[in-house]
Amino acid sequence: MLNKDVLEWIAVLEKLDGEYYYPDLIGLTEAELANMSVDELEELKEAYFVKSEVMKKLQTCVNYLAKFDSPDYVVHYQGI
Repeated sequence: MLNKDVLEWIAVLEKLDGEYYYPDLIGLTEAELANMSVDELEELKEAYFVKSEVMKKLQTCVNYLAKFDSPDYVVHYQGI
């Protein structure tokens, strides 16, 4: 279950264009962006992630989860 969730996140990230992603800017229209001050834009750009770094970390999770795919381990997973 957890492995499936991580693979779904990887699939979502693979569809994103560009290396840097600014979630606070994605829903704004061009008109809204044009009406913002430089300070407002800088504040919204503070929260971002680098796609390749997140993909690398998620792939590491997949690799570790593969090691736990054994009856010898129990992974207690409560969701994201």
